[in-house]
Amino acid sequence: MHSSTTFRIRAAFVTIAVIAFWHATPALTQPATERAELESRCEEEHATARLEKTTEGGFAGMSSALGGDEGPIGRLNKILQSNFNDRDITSYAEGLKTVSGFNRTIQAHHIVEQRHIKMLGKLLGWDKERVQKELRESPAVILTAAEHECFSNELDFELPKGHEYDRSAVEEAYSKAYANEPNWYKAAKDYLDKTWPPGASPLSL
Repeated sequence: MHSSTTFRIRAAFVTIAVIAFWHATPALTQPATERAELESRCEEEHATARLEKTTEGGFAGMSSALGGDEGPIGRLNKILQSNFNDRDITSYAEGLKTVSGFNRTIQAHHIVEQRHIKMLGKLLGWDKERVQKELRESPAVILTAAEHECFSNELDFELPKGHEYDRSAVEEAYSKAYANEPNWYKAAKDYLDKTWPPGASPLSL
């Protein structure tokens, strides 16, 4: 009788442990799953953007009326049909000139997020003019609005608001967000190397 009771108790503990692990597993895999979903969505948006540029009435259809392949539409068409990492890195100010007049359907993307630059300025004591200068001159690439949203969401996922991050954590977040765009990560790291001294205080986002 004693042996039977002990067996039932052990079996109950095993059952509880299995149930607990089963419930914990989604929480453990959720970040990786969310990350994969973000990457998949961005790739889908990129493919959609490339397709849209070749349809009649899209940007490709307007190209001949505005200088052919070398006109502004033609140049944007080439940019958007290239792979993310092959897109030219420019300053945000130059990027704004490129996308001017497209009603925000095409946008310049700060490779180091705008909100991160602003918080970095606050951390380092930049005045308003210095912050605006950094925002204008920081590295950027051209994206469609949907692509831009995807990459911003990825960076928000890697660096959630309401926390403090040291330099290594911020660099690691950009390396993950731009894992398939090494040129972008290099531009982000170069910018951080130039502006954020080693050993500086953590960044509050």
